[in-house]
Amino acid sequence: MAARANYLGLDRPDLQYAVKEACRGMARPTERDLAKVKRIARYLQTAPRLILRSGGHEGEPDEIRAYVDSDWAGCKVTRKSTSGGLLVVAGMVVKSWSSTQGSVATSSGEAEYYSLARGSAEALGLAAALKDLGWELFPRVMVDSSAAKAVAGRLGLGRTRHIEVRFLWLQEAVRRRRLAVEKVRGDLNPADVLTKPKACNDFVDLLEGVNIRILVQ
Repeated sequence: MAARANYLGLDRPDLQYAVKEACRGMARPTERDLAKVKRIARYLQTAPRLILRSGGHEGEPDEIRAYVDSDWAGCKVTRKSTSGGLLVVAGMVVKSWSSTQGSVATSSGEAEYYSLARGSAEALGLAAALKDLGWELFPRVMVDSSAAKAVAGRLGLGRTRHIEVRFLWLQEAVRRRRLAVEKVRGDLNPADVLTKPKACNDFVDLLEGVNIRILVQ
């Protein structure tokens, strides 16, 4: 059941966080894991369809917009955080993800920065693929954390000694203007639905901003 939900979640951002949590228990499932899958099934009865719409972009698209977000120590067992993000081209979501971070973040700013690095890598990868097809699109990564944006905009660790060095490539990418990191209000960040449990109404409101319509019965 978790594997089927994982298949359904490939193009349903509203499912991906819940499916990710359900799949974490596939090796040794418990009654609690079964309850998670049942909850997903009840949600699908309420919202059986999701429509990915284009934003009505006129002419050729000129940028890739990535929305990223993270919780902090959301897993009560491992205390690891969750990264979530969406890639938007011409007003339409072309990719989304929700994944547990590999490292235990010691602050919310660190967790947000790791999520920002993941989203930046995804945006640069999509930009490279589209360039091979003849479209040169500039990546803009939207984050609601001022701390993560500040770390990406400077050079070196500064006082944040606990951030892993392997994530500092983002500072170089920002300095060379390979991408831009911009601020978005937390209550308007659609990536929020990919990092923590949300009510159905929150799904509808946040995803509507990126032209995703959830059909609720």
